[in-house]
Amino acid sequence: ARAAKEEQRAMSELRKPLDGAVVAHRLTHSLRCRPPMAQHVKPGPQTNGRPLASAPGRGLYNLGNTCFANAVVQCLVRAPLLAPLWPTVLEQVECLQKAGHVAELSSMALASELAQLANGLRTADASDPISPDQFILLTRGYFERQGFANSVNAQPHPSGVRVTVTAPQQDAHEFLEWLLDRLDEEQQALLRLADSDAQASAAGDGSQVDATLTTAADDDAWEEVGRKGRSSGPAQRVGGATQGVKARETFVTSVFQGTLRSIVRTVGAKDSVTLQPFMCLQLDMFKPSVRTVEDALELYMSPEMLTGLRTERYPGTEQRGQKLLLFDKLPQVLILHLKRFVFSQQTGSAEKLQKTMGYPAELVLPESYFSAPLSAALQVEAAVLSGQQAASESGPPAPAWGAAASSVPRKFRTYRLFAVCLHRGEHAVRGHYTAFACDAAGTWTEYDDRTARALTSRDILNHPEAYLLFYARENVST
Repeated sequence: ARAAKEEQRAMSELRKPLDGAVVAHRLTHSLRCRPPMAQHVKPGPQTNGRPLASAPGRGLYNLGNTCFANAVVQCLVRAPLLAPLWPTVLEQVECLQKAGHVAELSSMALASELAQLANGLRTADASDPISPDQFILLTRGYFERQGFANSVNAQPHPSGVRVTVTAPQQDAHEFLEWLLDRLDEEQQALLRLADSDAQASAAGDGSQVDATLTTAADDDAWEEVGRKGRSSGPAQRVGGATQGVKARETFVTSVFQGTLRSIVRTVGAKDSVTLQPFMCLQLDMFKPSVRTVEDALELYMSPEMLTGLRTERYPGTEQRGQKLLLFDKLPQVLILHLKRFVFSQQTGSAEKLQKTMGYPAELVLPESYFSAPLSAALQVEAAVLSGQQAASESGPPAPAWGAAASSVPRKFRTYRLFAVCLHRGEHAVRGHYTAFACDAAGTWTEYDDRTARALTSRDILNHPEAYLLFYARENVST
């Protein structure tokens, strides 16, 4: 009887905290509470009783032109800051299963499967590749969006299911963006489930539900066309400025999302300010003068001249203006997309730029790329971590490192390379994707579908077929 009572109490406690909001918050909170594995390497780490890989790691079977997905997965699961996330996801899934929360489990399907892959890929049995059948099955929505509705086929198998893909090769960058968006949507769905439960509970007992739990775009939201015709997503006007529509934070946005401050200046008008969230910066590399990632970033952040603008002061006259981009929030993981595929007027099709772009192992962002609020926030953070008091209302204190009050320490502007996705081949519409990735011990490995090969740090820099670069922000607390 006592055992039954204890089990009933345990199940009651298990059900009590596990609404969608708590699960989503636990996943995001796990990233803040535990330091990145790359900064705290312990001897003999374990994953479900199996040692973590030192070198090389494990590969992924190609299920039919799925090398683009394999390469993206190998890069994502190696993100140092996400190391504590994967076991947390599996723990939460196990708790949800025991508690019978079917809706929440459905809203974590992709994150759960990615965590399973991360758990398997980080074990040391390199001779045993993993078949990502369930993961690819959950990405059918991507193939459907690309126009290949019936290209992911599943057949029953004693071990579960076997999947084959008949769609042609896809673009790794487009898949990466879809995957991050879908993971974020899953977490947002968990939060909405919690809101629905709270509203149902409030309706039952007659209490009020705080309407601020949900965030929606105002009626005057519009779509802003970003730099060089790229859409920057919805935006809304807030107090004379413009601010991107902000959804609730998830582990995806906490790690991968940054913010750009776009400022348009014209004669006779106040500055028009827009905050644009991003998860990947697309860098042009077509110009001959762009030879390195630093050159491409300089081009991306350089002022852009605008024409055909109209202001309230001169409504009948077209004005010229200037558009300036600044970082307003730095992502923990900075993803850089080198735009190798360009449209050729001569051939009327996409072509691949055969160009070597230099990229460093340590990327330091110039402070000139930062908005005033970001610089001030980083100065305060630096002052707090160096033992000074937080800034007063009059402004941040002079930093202890002896630099001018306007400077941000180098370590607060530094990112370190941890993965590279490569597109191999001469043609844009064909080719093969592979990945270079660094593990927790600092060992680099090349992942070519099912095979894994150890590399030196010199092998991974300035590769002529680099396509996506993954940088993690330096751990400033160490």
